[in-house]
Amino acid sequence: MPCEAEVLNMPDLPISFFQEREPVERGILETEERILTYAQELLDLKFRLNQILPISRLPPEILAHIFEHLVWIVYRNYRQSQKDPRRYGDVSPYSWLRVTHVCRHWRDVARHSPPLWTQVILMNAPCVQELLTNSKGLPISVEHGRDSESLTAQESLSVVLENMPRVKQLKLTFSRRPYRALSLLPSLHAPILRNLTIITSITGDALPPVFQQSGLANLPHLESLECSGYPFLSARMLFRSTLRRLSLLPCRAPPSPAQLLESLSGLPLLESLNLDLLFPMPAFGSTQSYAEWFNSGSQSQQTVALPHLKNLVLSEASSGMASVKLLDQLRVPPWTNISLEFEKMCAHEDELRQIIPPLGAKVASVYPGHGFKTMALYTVWSPASSIQPRRIKYAVDLWDDLVPVQSLHNRDGPPPNFTLRIPKRYQHTILELFCSPLHLSFLQTLYVEKVALMSPLWARVLAQMAQVTTLACQGNFLGSLGTVLSSPPVERGRSSCDCDLLPRLKDLHFLDICFHEPYDGDSKITLFRRILDSLEVRRDRGLPIAKVVIKQAYDLTADDVESLGVFVGEMDWDGAEFD
Repeated sequence: MPCEAEVLNMPDLPISFFQEREPVERGILETEERILTYAQELLDLKFRLNQILPISRLPPEILAHIFEHLVWIVYRNYRQSQKDPRRYGDVSPYSWLRVTHVCRHWRDVARHSPPLWTQVILMNAPCVQELLTNSKGLPISVEHGRDSESLTAQESLSVVLENMPRVKQLKLTFSRRPYRALSLLPSLHAPILRNLTIITSITGDALPPVFQQSGLANLPHLESLECSGYPFLSARMLFRSTLRRLSLLPCRAPPSPAQLLESLSGLPLLESLNLDLLFPMPAFGSTQSYAEWFNSGSQSQQTVALPHLKNLVLSEASSGMASVKLLDQLRVPPWTNISLEFEKMCAHEDELRQIIPPLGAKVASVYPGHGFKTMALYTVWSPASSIQPRRIKYAVDLWDDLVPVQSLHNRDGPPPNFTLRIPKRYQHTILELFCSPLHLSFLQTLYVEKVALMSPLWARVLAQMAQVTTLACQGNFLGSLGTVLSSPPVERGRSSCDCDLLPRLKDLHFLDICFHEPYDGDSKITLFRRILDSLEVRRDRGLPIAKVVIKQAYDLTADDVESLGVFVGEMDWDGAEFD
């Protein structure tokens, strides 16, 4: 690099150098101007070409409707990815904005379609501001993104709080203390807010003051409330007589029975009630029973009428007895769908048996006279986690109407009127419940999936189902299926049966069955052979099966199907032969 003295002693450039540079620069500018001109002409030609394409000749209303469907798909995939990121991957809620980058026409249509911009995810403040601007005053739905505690999420929430009169749905999730923007807000004025969800994982935390100070006038139209992780007395401040859906998930400070019943009495319009892990467990070693705990309190014997209730869910309840007692003190209409899911039914086995009679009597009183016509009995496996192993539960669904077998198999039928889910170790609880007055004598369709009918109590249970005409079995946990259908002849070494079980059975469905597996651990007799013998016995005794339906069978051939067809009126086989 030359020193300063050398630079000062350098000779000056001749004037001809600058004279020759001027035309070069002028040529560069002219060329750049021509490039810009041609680029603009190219853009104009592309715009004209886009206008000629059929997609661009669609009316803006149709194109906007297509965009709305795309937005719905994106947000659905985003919420699924929130629940199961391993399966659905990383989905951005704003990936639909790519349609605005396709062409000028699409961008103009999107910008002039306010409904596209009403779903607000708190992720980026400028993006939220753009959504609020393009939604042009329409009601908006707001929820946290993946990182609800990030600085950008807090800035986004501040922008939304300035527009609370426009918010119709609000879902907030806190893993640390509420945002400073919430703490500075004097009150929550949301005149059109319909749905509110507020979740925290902070131990011992109470609702943010802004929610506690929100009077009835500030939330006049609140219809749906989901509150998780907050003390019950804190969550109760958000209860409104306008509520139609209420979901109270695990509470840090559970209510007493009197407090819960008193709160429910002020919700006459309630249509859906979900109580999850709401009741406390008595201290270990305590001699106080659940019945005594629930009956404590001056108002514990009151009854509460919920005349519009359609769905009642008591899930993962710590106390089966407390849940049954609560159920007994609620007056609900006959069309209410009741779902009970217990993890720890009670502290002692003796108390478990006390649950069955009142539960059976309550269900029978809710559905008087007509009974149930369809029952599904199946096994549910809960996923394992780092803190607990995989758990197995038995599930029972009951309907007061006939439900097609395929709908039961696909789980896409109408919601059941009554649902019970308990751990596998309490299988006898289900059977004892069936033996109680549940009106199973009206049952016409029985669906069994991966449940072995091995307990001696099953004979008592199935004896009540004399009206069953359709039996569907899925999976190879069939246990004593042959005995249920009919015992084989005595000479085969099995006990005889008088066929009192399911005497009106006409249709038999087999789904996902491996027919040539050993039956009941006997390597000499396969399941296929056992079913064949049972069908033959029923035919000889004047109780033939009219139709057998086989779907997705394993280890089954056309010759096997032909052998079965000898003893039934009609065979319906999908022809699949899986190995």
